[in-house]
Amino acid sequence: MIATGDSATSLLRSWRFAFWAVLLLSFALYISTLSGRPVWDDNQILSGEGIGGGTLSGAITQPFLHGYFRPLVALFLLFENTLFHGSTFYYHLVNVLLHVAGCAVLIGLLLECFRSRKIALLGGFFFAIHPVLVSTISWIGGITDCLGTLLVLLFAYTLVLSLRETPKKLLWSALSAVFFLLALFCKEQTIALILLVPLAAWAFDSQKKSLPLIVPYAAGAIFFLILWKIYFPGYPDITWGLTQRVQVIGQTLAYYVLILFFPTGKWLQTYTLGSFASSIWVWTFLGFLFVAAFAFAWFRILRADRGLAWFGAFLLLSILPVANIIPPPSLVVAPYRAGLAVVGLAALFAIVLIKYVPKNIALGVGAVFSIWWLAMASTAIAPWLDQTSLFTTIVQVDPTFLQARENLAITLMSSSQDQPPNPKEAATVLEGLLDQVFGSSAWRAPDGGASIFQTDQKVQAQVILNKGPMSGENWLSDVFNKLGEARARSGDIRGAITAFQGALGIRPTNFTSVASLAQLAMATGDKAAARQYLDRANQLKPGDPGVAQMLQSLGK
Repeated sequence: MIATGDSATSLLRSWRFAFWAVLLLSFALYISTLSGRPVWDDNQILSGEGIGGGTLSGAITQPFLHGYFRPLVALFLLFENTLFHGSTFYYHLVNVLLHVAGCAVLIGLLLECFRSRKIALLGGFFFAIHPVLVSTISWIGGITDCLGTLLVLLFAYTLVLSLRETPKKLLWSALSAVFFLLALFCKEQTIALILLVPLAAWAFDSQKKSLPLIVPYAAGAIFFLILWKIYFPGYPDITWGLTQRVQVIGQTLAYYVLILFFPTGKWLQTYTLGSFASSIWVWTFLGFLFVAAFAFAWFRILRADRGLAWFGAFLLLSILPVANIIPPPSLVVAPYRAGLAVVGLAALFAIVLIKYVPKNIALGVGAVFSIWWLAMASTAIAPWLDQTSLFTTIVQVDPTFLQARENLAITLMSSSQDQPPNPKEAATVLEGLLDQVFGSSAWRAPDGGASIFQTDQKVQAQVILNKGPMSGENWLSDVFNKLGEARARSGDIRGAITAFQGALGIRPTNFTSVASLAQLAMATGDKAAARQYLDRANQLKPGDPGVAQMLQSLGK
């Protein structure tokens, strides 16, 4: 039956209305984030410290947030700092608009792949509401994932367009290779997606002549790896045995399956594998079982539905790079690392429901997941609006996450519009953190923390599983420093001295510890100890103005 002019116009209007409705929803869902305050690493970004010191050359050559090679993100944030001057509203607005743009590109990609408006709109809808994306949109630092995901979507869209018989075939191919390289400079996780190029040629090009097109993508990947090797300082490998490495990989896979397919308030605020500690091998087995089942299903549908198989590969290739096969510099797991995989998941849900599930069942299943995911996303946004709410929530749902306790203590020591500083409560939080790290209060004895950390592999593993291989003794020493500061500010001078000495025992070159001990010695009238500490501080950091001033006040 051929549609009349009026019915065709009506369908076009309905399509346009649905398209803009999905985009409007993707914006409206996150409108509350526009009033959000800086959280987590946001202050390092706003100050420029985490993006190469706020300089153009530093943004390119220095590690992003001291742990990653992501020069495009650093440059983008440097531009935002220049433009917005720290007004957080505009940073959040950019993140939300990038998410909206991502929804639009995904709809276009699905439409190009399947020529089905239903699949395109439903895929865009699922992407718009998936709760995992809350952790990629709701804070300034989430720009890594917002920008990276948009560039990956543009890479995929232009890749598929380049495989069509159009006069602009070469242009689309060049743009796709450029978008792939730009995405790499946002997030290294993207590199595995290079395999989508030959798979796309197989799935969407009936002529099967496009496999050589992988050459420019491979060249871009090699260029990225060379620059990474030059500018990224690297990090020590985690000293896991084979058994522990297998356990961590399996549990990580289980974690991302749960957070993608069955997100709850708990998993959306979980950043460690501590929840699996009571049944490690069970969760390890379940993680590998899912991958095996997914791979089996993928090979079964490989010839039956190549488009479905391609998006299945998209999902798997987005997860494997963050599955701790190669451990990341910080954190073992994090919800935002699954953000890119939501593209593949949203597409798979839409394709299966529209093409393979009876209409009545598809409506029911779609409604259940829509309500569930929308409710989870709506409730997960609120904690991200300020530091205290965020880290209080994380500590409650994931008590094994050490960094959340540390960040909560930092928040308690600083003043805000809502609360004055509370250093005594901060000290209590940090003491609880150290009790958890060491498994007892033995660290409170003089030099107890240093001797335990240097000899107890379980304590070392506890730190690494929370903070990653970039941390170790530096992070733990800084926690003792923060405890010393909190105790000093709450009037516990003796306790502060013990804490700073504990920091020095773990890392003897910790300048902050030495300088703080010099200040406390001067405050208590112990000039001999103050001079010793100041001489040591001067050796660690010659010419420091604070040290020079204290030495001058001592008459030296």
